[in-house]
Amino acid sequence: MKARKVFMGAVCIAAALAIGQIIVRAQEEPQKDQPKSEKKEMAGGQQGGQMSPEMEAWMKYGQPDEHSELLKRLEGNWKVDGKWRADENSPWQEFKGTTESTIIYDGRYLKQESSSEPDSSGMAGQEYKGLGFWGYDKHKNKYVSAWIDNMSTTIMSAEGTADPSGRQITMQSTYFDPMANKEVQSKYVMRIVGEDKLVEEGFTIKDGKEIKTMEITSTRP
Repeated sequence: MKARKVFMGAVCIAAALAIGQIIVRAQEEPQKDQPKSEKKEMAGGQQGGQMSPEMEAWMKYGQPDEHSELLKRLEGNWKVDGKWRADENSPWQEFKGTTESTIIYDGRYLKQESSSEPDSSGMAGQEYKGLGFWGYDKHKNKYVSAWIDNMSTTIMSAEGTADPSGRQITMQSTYFDPMANKEVQSKYVMRIVGEDKLVEEGFTIKDGKEIKTMEITSTRP
């Protein structure tokens, strides 16, 4: 499994580099050693200063659109007040912290770095730290996210959609629960209450029933 991940990672990197080289050639380098009548044709299918349909499709696919604008509303520094619990029979644990959200790669993604105040995470005094990325996948027509933290070895991924108002995103995810020793389904809902306030809720789905296990209110200082 580990070897497969390494292999797939190498393939993705190689593909990204190849695409990047094609785009650069298409934009900057005319083909050499061609007959004079063909010198108007550019590398990567660019002819007479016009980009080929295939290259144009790649360029369009790689550009952020109106869906990415929603993520820009989350950019900034946030003060976090929240609570969590392991299951419906466990007591709520309150915590405080901060989140720094930054738009990266020319508006394509949102990067989030979160941390809890010491002794406020309900984790035996451990400070919680997490790193996440959000984006909009044009192929899936969904928002996608990935999250890692200092209390697991899993890269948690989720995907979902926004409501028509553009003020709520609902995400679905499946992850391994070591306490239950099995994979479980979860739902995450983020509501933009105002320009300076966000409310997030997390639910574990058990036997078709949604059990709230997290609630976070974030405000701009």
